[in-house]
Amino acid sequence: MNVSRMFSKMGGQRIKAASSGAVSLDDIMKSGVRGQPDVAALASIEAKKLAVMIWHYHDDDLLSPDAQVELALVGLPVANGEATLRQYRIDAEHSNAFVAWQKMGSPTAPNDRQYEQLLKAGQLAQFGLPEKIIVTDGKTIVKINLPRQAVSLLTLERN
Repeated sequence: MNVSRMFSKMGGQRIKAASSGAVSLDDIMKSGVRGQPDVAALASIEAKKLAVMIWHYHDDDLLSPDAQVELALVGLPVANGEATLRQYRIDAEHSNAFVAWQKMGSPTAPNDRQYEQLLKAGQLAQFGLPEKIIVTDGKTIVKINLPRQAVSLLTLERN
C-alpha cells in the first residue's frame, strides 16, 4: 500500500532513470533477483518537482550492507538556486505495519493500543527532515544509504 502512496506523490511525466546497480528485466524474469541485489529507480518530473523512487531488493530476505546510492540529478526544474529535498521510506523501521506486527509477537487479535500502533506504522513516513539542496546549472548530487528490502521516494521541489 505504501508503494502506491509513493507512486501517488510522483506526477507529471515519467523520465529516464538509469542505475549501475539495476538487474535487467530479462535476468529477473529468467532467474529472479538471486545474484546481486537490484538497486534501481523510476523518475518523474513536473513544473516544480522531480520525484525519484529507488529500491534495494533481493529475493533472499537476509541481512546485508546498505546500498550506497549516489544520484546524479540533471535537467532539474530549478536551474540555479535552492530546492527542498524530502525523502519517504519503506523499510524494516519505517512505513511497515507487517514488521511492527511481528515485533509485537504477531498477535491474532491486537488490542486497542497495538491496533493504533499498527495503523501508525502502516502510514507512509517521511524519512528525516526536509533538506535544502543547492542546484547549479540544473544539476545536483544526492547521496543516501538504502537498506536491503527498502524503497525510498525522494522529491526535489523548487522553493
